[in-house]
Amino acid sequence: MENYRRQLSRFLVGKTAQSIIAEWPKRLNCPAEVASPAIAGSPIESIERRGKSLAIGFERAPDTFRVLYIHLMLGGRISISREAQPAPVTLTLQDGLRVNFHVGLGRLDFLSPGALRQRWAHLGVEPLSPTYNGDRLQSAYSHSSRPIKTCLMDQKVVAGIGNVYSDEICYDVGLYPGQPASSLTDFQWQRLGAVLPTVLEKAVDAGGVGPPIYEGDQVTGGFRAQLAVHYQEGKACGNGGIVVKGPIGGRTAYWCSDCQPT
Repeated sequence: MENYRRQLSRFLVGKTAQSIIAEWPKRLNCPAEVASPAIAGSPIESIERRGKSLAIGFERAPDTFRVLYIHLMLGGRISISREAQPAPVTLTLQDGLRVNFHVGLGRLDFLSPGALRQRWAHLGVEPLSPTYNGDRLQSAYSHSSRPIKTCLMDQKVVAGIGNVYSDEICYDVGLYPGQPASSLTDFQWQRLGAVLPTVLEKAVDAGGVGPPIYEGDQVTGGFRAQLAVHYQEGKACGNGGIVVKGPIGGRTAYWCSDCQPT
């Protein structure tokens, strides 16, 4: 999601909103015919991210329409185009640009700034922020019987880690993603806390793993070529072990059968 924030900031901030189109009305928390006049003519002042969600800020919209909250969820994506594209929800700009929100399970909500703060209040620390401290993980989960992968994706202690990055983090630490958090040693917790932001920083710098946002996008998805285990079933990892796939905590996980013994 950080790649989306960076790309959308580059394309949208300072431009003027025109309308909102909802082909799937249930993916928006109010009728498009109500939202469109509320945001029409308002400059876009910011693109923020917390965890796995985004917020587009409208400078001169009424208070309850000042923010468009976006939670894509599994399989969701964003594209930018000049031509109309089929999408559940589209934000149009006065210069003809269209921001298409392909949200299957996700949703978009117009909120006040105060409501956005409340929605984000439960999220944990951002792993690339100065306030991140790897000790938080051990303090929160060292007595948990849940798989370490599940704990990493919990969002309440450290925000923003999804299915792909939880696997990559576990691989770099040498942890089987299904290992109960309570069984980790102090050294493994320390290693996990240190590796986590390093993996995410590399992923962000490479453009993440999502599909291209616009035609000719050479940035988005660049980290796919660097994935060690996720999506790599049957292939050799960097150390020569074979990557396997299986369900862990209700999600599909990938790990190396040699480097991450069960």
